[in-house]
Amino acid sequence: MAQRISKEVIPILSVNFVGLLGYSIVLPLLVFLVTKMGGDAVMYGFIGAVYPVFQLIGSPILGKLSDNIGRKQVLLLSQAGTLLAWILFIVAYFLPAEVNIMGSAEYLITLPLLVLILARAVDGFTGGNISVANAYLSDVSTEENRTRNFSYMSASSSLGFVLGPALAGILAATVLEELLPVFLATGISLITMIMIMVWLPNKEQDDCQPIRHKSVVGRLFGGAHKECNAPVEDKPNNRFKDLLKIKGLGVMLIMYFLTFLAFSLFYSAFPIYSTQKLGWDPSQLGGFLAISSVVIFIVNIFGLPQLNKVLKNFQIVFLGALCLGGAFLLLELDNIAILYVANIILSVGNGLLWPSFMAILSGKGDHTNQGSIMGWGNSMGSLGSVLGLILGGILFKTLGTNVFMIGAVIFFVMGVITLLFLRTKNQAT
Repeated sequence: MAQRISKEVIPILSVNFVGLLGYSIVLPLLVFLVTKMGGDAVMYGFIGAVYPVFQLIGSPILGKLSDNIGRKQVLLLSQAGTLLAWILFIVAYFLPAEVNIMGSAEYLITLPLLVLILARAVDGFTGGNISVANAYLSDVSTEENRTRNFSYMSASSSLGFVLGPALAGILAATVLEELLPVFLATGISLITMIMIMVWLPNKEQDDCQPIRHKSVVGRLFGGAHKECNAPVEDKPNNRFKDLLKIKGLGVMLIMYFLTFLAFSLFYSAFPIYSTQKLGWDPSQLGGFLAISSVVIFIVNIFGLPQLNKVLKNFQIVFLGALCLGGAFLLLELDNIAILYVANIILSVGNGLLWPSFMAILSGKGDHTNQGSIMGWGNSMGSLGSVLGLILGGILFKTLGTNVFMIGAVIFFVMGVITLLFLRTKNQAT
């Protein structure tokens, strides 16, 4: 049975769910929007990469900022960026696609595509809300409930990704077509901002009191934000080179990168494989991916909290890595039934590995540098996503389904790294 969710974490889980719901609503429709605005498959791939590239830049900045001025303030700033991005989406929808800004007749960038690229860049740069939300969850978690809380966070993400595409399919069938889901995503972003403002507690640091700047700019970007009781020389530093001095953190950032690299190889290569080799249509692919989200949700809510009572987090990460490596090997087999079995095993592995990994990572810092740690982790994940999305399609053309073997090797290597570097006697880690 799932354990009762603490009242302290419900607001951040709700914010995470609603935010990802708004994000995932438009995801299935993005390729159609790009085409309607004058783009092609190359432009779609480029626009898809814009978000993680700018997230790579923005995540450590916003993470460090949240350590200085507070999680709630940066979450509001991030959500404001998301709201602006959706407004730009709407603007782009109504701009004439006949206006060619640059490029040849074969590779052109129309005016709406240029605005769409700007929207994805803004949303990516302010997309540090994921790392800040994880830092907030770390702040309110104890050693006893840390893994359970991150398991619920993963479940809320999965639920958002299940409902979002389903809503998109229903809304896109109306007379407004793709525009209605974009309007809904805009409205959801506004609702999320309101939820953060009125529902999310403003967690004050135990040993610090914020300096009250007179201006809004001063409160957000002032150089000295907190007066701490600890002597200056004893205060931890959240610069990257100082964070790397934390035992095991460098290894975990590498694992963060490898996880996103492997999954991005899958999300880049498998849609091509399913459509070109298996002859699937979008509804079949969407159903396949929806099954994954449902399985992850079940594992996060019912399985992982119980498993964490008998296994340590590093052991669960190892088990999850083995499941993922095995699933990627099964993806190479040209059999529909085996593919669905592989999808379930992959989803179980994902549901086990990621929350447990995040629980270990969140235990590496404290409230003075947790935002920076999560920000750099998210940045490493974005780097892995960019490389994986680019390499996935290229490698599939040359290697075929053998590209999944690379993902399997990555996860088996992560299993070895887990045993060598994350093994600990502490139950919480």
